[in-house]
Amino acid sequence: TCYNSLKSAHEGFLGAFQMRKVSVFSQDPAFVAITEQALKPECLVKIFSQPDKLLDHLKERSADLVIIDNDRDNAQGLQHYKSVKTVMPRAKVIMVSALNDVSHAVLSTKLGVSDYLNKPLESEKLSQAAGRIFAALSDISALVIPEAYRPFWKGASTSLDNFLAQLHEAAASEKDIVLFCEPGVPGHQLAEIIHLNGPARKKDLSVLDLSSFEKESSESMFWNSFKQMVGEDLQEISGNQVPAGTVFMDGLYSLPEHFRSSIVDFFSGRKPGERTAGAPRIVLKMSKTEEARQDSERLKGVFFDLYAPALRERREDIPVIASELMKKYCSKYGKSVNAAANDVLNMFISYDWPGNYEELDAVIGNSVLRARSSCVMSYDAPIDLKMLLASSLREALSDNDHFLVSAQNTFKRNLISLLSECSGKDMEAVSKFLDSPKNLLLDDPRPL
Repeated sequence: TCYNSLKSAHEGFLGAFQMRKVSVFSQDPAFVAITEQALKPECLVKIFSQPDKLLDHLKERSADLVIIDNDRDNAQGLQHYKSVKTVMPRAKVIMVSALNDVSHAVLSTKLGVSDYLNKPLESEKLSQAAGRIFAALSDISALVIPEAYRPFWKGASTSLDNFLAQLHEAAASEKDIVLFCEPGVPGHQLAEIIHLNGPARKKDLSVLDLSSFEKESSESMFWNSFKQMVGEDLQEISGNQVPAGTVFMDGLYSLPEHFRSSIVDFFSGRKPGERTAGAPRIVLKMSKTEEARQDSERLKGVFFDLYAPALRERREDIPVIASELMKKYCSKYGKSVNAAANDVLNMFISYDWPGNYEELDAVIGNSVLRARSSCVMSYDAPIDLKMLLASSLREALSDNDHFLVSAQNTFKRNLISLLSECSGKDMEAVSKFLDSPKNLLLDDPRPL
């Protein structure tokens, strides 16, 4: 089967990620009924009667809105609120109380509660309060992000939510930044976002690719280039001499060890806040390796550490990212592809994406180009054995079946199914490709 549209807010797995997600803590059945009446079907509403269950849920799945019904104890309600903010710092929270305590309402508002409502409560009033929060809520609304960069930074995962908050804090600060990225994470995009949201946004962003200085004889050339970007004098830089507002330094780990160490030594030798007013901010890209961690330790206090999330840490955002990338490639190739088959999307979500965002971008682009209809099917997507293996293993584990033979049988069925789709149901061709008798392929092994 195929999802009718990646835009749909109500159809299938993908649509669920485009609806507002609301988590409700309440032990009052009447209030639960009012909440569901106010927010369904426009929102995905999950009800929790135990605070621990709510917190466990928020650790795994973020929410656009949390509603806390502290019907019996205002002090306990505030404690629940603080616990929610600990797990999810940017959570938008509506507090509801039947105790009509003005001082508690004032205190809750000062602590950051988005809205405070008293019982008895009509569903329309709750709907209006949620609507105001949703109207002002956007996962990237607090940041200036170029339109071309938005596909990767949309979603509702806790990982993305926390990263955007840290990125906003880093951009607004005066500190230089160490940007930790795995391969395939677009560091240049993030450097530009930092620049556009920083105090020097009206100046230029310069890129210094350190890999072009990898020869030992190029070290002096690097320092000359660096001086030109930050000013003739590294110690005394006047505002009139600075051609750039931000300098993004990439390719640090392509350099010889002594060369790399000299760059880290230069920055670590400065004291916090020593950067002269008007000097460009440095965004230094580092890898997430033990070697990089040791280097970053030398920059503690001088640089702001910003860790970009890997795509595997944002599995629930993959449908949204895929949707945005499909729009991009439909425009590029003049096609009308707006959907993905269930098995394709499940493989995308199961896969670990060692190439991260750049790998997903390439796969979606290839899928749209090869799609024979408005829906990407398994024979359109460049699915390899690694994706198929990840999907099969996830499927076996989701059934709470940890036997190796079960995972093997699941992989066999999925592989045969994929090859069958790609060959137009020609099992003779599949048999030849796998060098296996046709009758064995037609057997349907079941997990033990």
